[in-house]
Order: sequence, then C-alpha cells, then structure tokens
Amino acid sequence: MQALRAVPWLPVTLVAVLLAACGAPAPHRLRERESQLTHVGPFTVRAANLPAAVVGQAFPRVGAYALSGPDTLLRVSTDKPYVLSTKTLGRSDWRALETLPCVQQPLFAQSRGPEAVLVCAGPVGSRANALDLVTPQGAVQAIPLPVRIPVPLARVVVSTGQIGGTKGQLSWSVALNSEPPVDYGEGTIDLRTGKSVPPQQQVQPVSNDYPYDYSVEMTGEDDTLYEMHFPSGTSSRWADVFRWSLTSARWVPLGRVPYLRDAEGSPVIAGDGSLWLSVPRPTAYLEYFWRVVREVPGSSRITTWYVHGSLLGVGPGFFAYLPYDDPTTMVVNFPLEHRKLIYANLSTFDAPPYRLNEPASLDRGWSQITGAQVLILGTSHGVRELIVSP
Repeated sequence: MQALRAVPWLPVTLVAVLLAACGAPAPHRLRERESQLTHVGPFTVRAANLPAAVVGQAFPRVGAYALSGPDTLLRVSTDKPYVLSTKTLGRSDWRALETLPCVQQPLFAQSRGPEAVLVCAGPVGSRANALDLVTPQGAVQAIPLPVRIPVPLARVVVSTGQIGGTKGQLSWSVALNSEPPVDYGEGTIDLRTGKSVPPQQQVQPVSNDYPYDYSVEMTGEDDTLYEMHFPSGTSSRWADVFRWSLTSARWVPLGRVPYLRDAEGSPVIAGDGSLWLSVPRPTAYLEYFWRVVREVPGSSRITTWYVHGSLLGVGPGFFAYLPYDDPTTMVVNFPLEHRKLIYANLSTFDAPPYRLNEPASLDRGWSQITGAQVLILGTSHGVRELIVSP
C-alpha cells in the first residue's frame, strides 16, 4: 500500500522511478509493526495495522480492544485480573493503566465522544455496574451505571454518547442483543458529579419547540451536539441548524442552510461549524455521479465538488472514493487543502474475520470517534487501516 501524489494509472514501479529521478524519496511501503504518518494541512493520515476487533467490518466483534484518539490503542485482558492497558500506534510496548474490579469480562461500549467507554459489570443481575471513561492520555474516570443487567454482559449492547467533554454529560442505554432488542435502561449522567441528570436538563428534541417533520442529530469535532431540522411542507428551500447548550440546557439556533432533498445519510460537522454531506444522482449506466457539498449555517452559499466514482464516505473536510476508471485505487480528497492522497493496487478481502466487499471502505462501526475516521483497505499484505484526524 502506498500513499502517492501521482497520476493514478501510472504503475507503482514507474512512479518510484519518476520520484527518484526528481530527487523525491520513493514511496514508503508499510511494514507490519509500523505506523506511517502523512500530514495534509491540519489533517494527519496515519496508516496502521489495527486489531480486527477495533473496526466495524470485523466478524465476530470482540470488545477487548478500542481506538482512543487517532494514535492510541486500548486493551483489556480476557482473564482475571482484568487489566486495562494502552499503547501508542507504531510502538510495540503496552503500558498497564489500571486493574479493574470487574466480575465479568469487560467490554468497550459502542460510544460517541472523545473518550473510550469501558463497561465494567458486577455479578449477573446486580446493580454493581460501572462505565470507565478512558482518555487518549490514559486517565480513567469510573462512573456508576444505574441499571440492573439480568443477563451476562456478553449478551447485551451498551451504547453511549458524550457531549461537553469530561465536564459534560454522558447518555447511555443498555439492551439485550436480540431481535427485537429488549431495553434494560437508559439515562444521562453528569460527568462532574457521577449522578443522573434530571429530565429537565437532558437533551430534548428540538421539535418540542419548533414544528418540524424530520431531524438529524450530529456530533461535531469539538464534542458539541448539533441537530439539523427539515421544515414541514414540500416547498421549503431551507433547513435549520441548532447547537445544544449545556449551560442553559436548550437548543441554540445557528441559522439556515439550503435544503438538499436528495442528500444521502447524515451530514458531518467540521471544526469550523460547516456541514459536509453527499448528494447522489443515478445515471443510465448503473453508476452514480456524486456531489460532495459544504454548507455553513446562516449562509445561502453552497460549495460543491463532483466525484466520478464510488463514494465511500464523507468526513469533515475530506471525502474518499474509488474512481470508476480505476476501481482498485482509493482517493482521499482534501478539497480545501487542494490535495489528494492516492492508494493503489487494492483488492477485495473476504477472509475471517473481515468481509471487505470493495477494495476499501469507510468504517462506520466502533472505530469512529470524535475528530477521527477510519478507512479500511484491502492490500496484498492483508487488511490495513487509515486513521484520518484533524
């Protein structure tokens, strides 16, 4: 796997020769135990070899590892005593952080926020359960989890969402991993006190105060909660954007953006408050022409980039795609930086524990954290990951 500033159809060997002739270093090949860094403006792109349990495309999922920040891995041992350890990507040494008082095998929650959240349970059926928030720097904050879990921890799904950092709030839910799921409890915790937040201070739908048909919740890079709301009726050309204020426990209107009815999925919020989203347009050739759009609340201006390829996903300030004329190459475009990274010679990868149906994909599972996104690549050396962070 190579990250090249090169024309995508040039053979890798020819690219290396041309770079050498120009006095530039030849493309660096990723080694098994190494982490490779590329800087693009304010972004850092880190090529890594993550444990399979970290990414959402791995089957079966195992909760013993988590990605915390763009360059920190967390691991919890699978035998008693349960030890939480950390290491920096690109290094081989693990550092023990804490021995956990868990009765059952701990697991990492499906979390959204700046910290990884580890679930530490007591005996089956008890209320002696806790959530351990772990920062990329290795600080551990234990928060009581006020719920009784009547089945083994391995049979439940714990989801959390954090806003406002370590002095903010943490919403949580616990449910049986079944179809349909069985809810055991949910709530919101004040991280300053470890106590449950009163209902009147919890996040409420904007629709309680404004008449909207549809809304989308988003989390910004700075761990701020946003909602985008689409007005009633079919003739409106605008959507409204709100930000949740922890200090006043209310939604603050930020302004309107043009209403793009054909947009796919939820927008993502960049650090400057702009919204990034994708708009597909099908063609007669069973392909899609894509538009990647940037909008700023309070402005009618739309900035658009056109993509002729299979769009893998949009991040705040970048997007990744497989060109239709070269589907074994992935392009990561940073349009505001006027720069692209190109990864060639990729292939599908369908071998346990991975199921990668395209040469690359954007991971929407456990690996997504505030301010970072993981891209998964199939290479001749196996699956590799790219971690993109501001």
